[in-house]
Amino acid sequence: MQLQTKRFGQITIDPELIFTFPDGLPGFPVEHRFALLRIGLDDTPFIWMQSIGNPDLCFLLVDPQAAFNHYAVAISDTEAEQIQCAQGVEVQVLCIVSVPNGDLHQATVNLKAPLWFNTESRLALQSIIDNDAYSIRHPLFAKGGE
Repeated sequence: MQLQTKRFGQITIDPELIFTFPDGLPGFPVEHRFALLRIGLDDTPFIWMQSIGNPDLCFLLVDPQAAFNHYAVAISDTEAEQIQCAQGVEVQVLCIVSVPNGDLHQATVNLKAPLWFNTESRLALQSIIDNDAYSIRHPLFAKGGE
């Protein structure tokens, strides 16, 4: 599938990497279909999530377990049902990264609202975690850019 995007130009998308958010995303209720893209190095914990319907809408995501050893969340039974996740089905968890003014050293991760991707049904959702240990602006890097 060919897709025109603002960030990457014309790209080819594998249909197997397209996920549907039945309820959209908070703040983007009409955007339902997104493709997960690995651009660049294969071993990076970062993945782009490009809207299929809006060429301007693209999010940088990170695997929170790769970036933060302490991050541990579980999908609720209700949320698992929403994305048709039977017991034993692989669910990929990713979090949205914000990079203020393009300064990667100031990047933050929304650990409070992870994205859940059912790799079998190709359904996904964003949930809000009821845990004050996680914030919507957790620094991606330690102070000093380390």
